[in-house]
Amino acid sequence: MKPNCNNCNEKLSIYRTDDFGPWLTIIIVGHIIIPLVLYIEQNYSPQLWLQAITWIPITILTVLYVLPISKSICLAILWSLRDK
Repeated sequence: MKPNCNNCNEKLSIYRTDDFGPWLTIIIVGHIIIPLVLYIEQNYSPQLWLQAITWIPITILTVLYVLPISKSICLAILWSLRDK
């Protein structure tokens, strides 16, 4: 996370998102990947090795895409709840 905002130079290092970003990522990615896995398994029943080499990379790439977004959402929530 950057210590200051690029636009307004507000100090962002005072907001600690800790584990909320990864938790939110797990929830979001889980709700995307699990229904797809269940649908493919119930309708096509591919072999386990094929599912492993397919779903593991897709899950990792999805997590890597969603994690910065969820961290930003957490930071925005904390920023909006700051003392005024």
